[in-house]
Amino acid sequence: PRLRDEAQTDGLTRLMNRTLFMELAKALLADAEQQSTDMVFVILDLDHFKRINDTYGHVCGDSALVQVAELLATVTPPEDLVCRFGGEEFALLLNGSRATGAKHLERLRLQLEMSRLNHQGHRIPLRASFGAAASSACGYNLDYLYTCADQALYAAKQLGRNRVGWNDGELQNRLAR
Repeated sequence: PRLRDEAQTDGLTRLMNRTLFMELAKALLADAEQQSTDMVFVILDLDHFKRINDTYGHVCGDSALVQVAELLATVTPPEDLVCRFGGEEFALLLNGSRATGAKHLERLRLQLEMSRLNHQGHRIPLRASFGAAASSACGYNLDYLYTCADQALYAAKQLGRNRVGWNDGELQNRLAR
């Protein structure tokens, strides 16, 4: 059991890793499609994370990742999934509609914005951009939801960061142009 837990958990943040997340997300999305319930796939990317590492060092960057992971684990309901996706990215799969997801993500964004990382006497602000895609608009295929959320994240970053961007199935065409 210990080896299985270590293989399925991100060593730094103690959240589930990407492999386990994707496995569980596929199953949850299949169930949601059968039951005609909505889900929201989200990618969260810390804004200007490289600047934190370059200014304060990688130990500080690691502390920032741990603090964000703790916040995500605390505010995400147990029936939802949260993982460290890689680098400074996290992923969530939320049960519920786009409207419910939007409220949850905006609350999470504000909580993160109000928090500060304390590191060697510095109070470092943390900000994140979110890309989200709802199954009601983009379907239940995990790869497509991921693509849609990733495009929404890119758009949120382009619009100034520290915001929640949504892909309602039309963003792919606009970004291609």
